[in-house]
Amino acid sequence: MRYMFLILNSLYSIGFVRTANRIARLWKLSLGLYNKQGVQAYSKSWWDERFYGASVLDRNTISNSIDEYATAYHYASVELIIAKELFNLKDEIKTENILDVGSGAGHWIDFYRRIGGKNLIGLDVSEKVISALREKYAGQEVRLLNGVVADLQKKELGELDIVNAIGVMFHIVDDVEWRSSLTIFHSSLKQGGVLIVGGHFGLLDGLNVQVDEYGVNKRLRSRGNWEKTLKAIGFENIRFIKNRAAFDIKRVLPENNILIAIKK
Repeated sequence: MRYMFLILNSLYSIGFVRTANRIARLWKLSLGLYNKQGVQAYSKSWWDERFYGASVLDRNTISNSIDEYATAYHYASVELIIAKELFNLKDEIKTENILDVGSGAGHWIDFYRRIGGKNLIGLDVSEKVISALREKYAGQEVRLLNGVVADLQKKELGELDIVNAIGVMFHIVDDVEWRSSLTIFHSSLKQGGVLIVGGHFGLLDGLNVQVDEYGVNKRLRSRGNWEKTLKAIGFENIRFIKNRAAFDIKRVLPENNILIAIKK
């Protein structure tokens, strides 16, 4: 790890920013090749005990080591893609009833409220997050649920226009639970509703790129696996949009390409 940081900083210093970030991404993927066995996920309590600090901020949802500038850049780069896609779909869909999965500090709840979202549901596994969001949105039209996707019942959700899951689905490391979660999304969306997922979507499948003594925290699935699974469930018009802006700053950012799928 230390040698990788030296290489990255050397490349950054001579202006090879994109090259450095691509090398970092490839290095991370290569680790996944050696960690393909085992699907023991982090426990629910890990997020409260190990991940979030004293406060719940946008930067905390990425890394405790990231600064406010890189955090703002990361979110802005993803927002730009989603805003463009929703603009192109605005005559076909509504943006009123929305489920945000892995709400963190509420960034995506705020984003969808700015573009017309009225009935928003935020879901997060962390009790600390939900407590902070209840304080943030006290007296406002935002429903907050503590748990995982598998805990959801359709009656809790109603019929949704959009399911938003940015930087979340790779944390569902069990493949059965992952497929089950996508099925729940499909059953909760209206016909023509939109699923928006942020992640990697590369060529290789089943890469456990974050593994430590607590278990597996991030499992990357291939573009082919995503497409095949979503089609089998009943989604169509599946598209993958690369976030090229993510490579343009001197900071390795999370996997933040975008998947868009429409319920038949």
